[in-house]
Amino acid sequence: VIKAAVIALSTGLCTWGWIAGWQWAKTSPTFGMKELVFSGLSRATENELARLGGLAPGLNLVAIDLDAVERSLAAHPWVKSVSVRRQLPSTLRIDIDEHVPVAALAMGDLYWLNESAEPFKRAKADEGVDLPLITGIDRDTMVNQRERALVNLKTAVELIGRYNQYESAKTQPLSEIHVEGGALTIITTSGEEARFNSFDLDGQLSRLVRVRAELTRRQLTAQVIRLNNRVKPGSVTVQLSGEGSEGGDRRGR
Repeated sequence: VIKAAVIALSTGLCTWGWIAGWQWAKTSPTFGMKELVFSGLSRATENELARLGGLAPGLNLVAIDLDAVERSLAAHPWVKSVSVRRQLPSTLRIDIDEHVPVAALAMGDLYWLNESAEPFKRAKADEGVDLPLITGIDRDTMVNQRERALVNLKTAVELIGRYNQYESAKTQPLSEIHVEGGALTIITTSGEEARFNSFDLDGQLSRLVRVRAELTRRQLTAQVIRLNNRVKPGSVTVQLSGEGSEGGDRRGR
């Protein structure tokens, strides 16, 4: 009995000591934040995130609710994901993974799209981002036919990514992608149009590259290149610049 009482007393004292130590740590200036270290920032700023998370010098790092800070910082429009960790006694480290914009969606206002084709924030002119514009999907379509609109957006973003892998993207950078039903029209900064369907994007892009090479060899310029013939998937129709649709057509495989 005496032994059991001693063990119980020792356990109680340890528990009390731990609680007292925890309470002391949550109020001690020893664990006040002196250094706030961010990583992964490109668009969001340290000052913006510090204000959003209520992170001020002297904040007790033992008492801080890390999950609550992460939720607060995740509300920043450029933040895709965030991880917050203590480095006691006085450093808080925050790892940020930002959205990477790949296109702008014209939907009344402009919205940045990430690589998953998700509109993640309203675009601002002073953000210094020069990306292709996606048109043809208005706000009503996004609300009333959302699933279809998102599929079309994903196809458009996929087309942008694959187009940019080709060398000709450097001489013919994208300006706009217009989405209409299952068809996509890319417009380059030179004004050339190339029309695609949503099937076999790689095959259509390969044909586009070959057609451009042949046009360059012949010193010709295309106004419209049609690659979206579903009846004859391998065929290409070219309308030359400065000529009417009839006179300027060149057909081939």
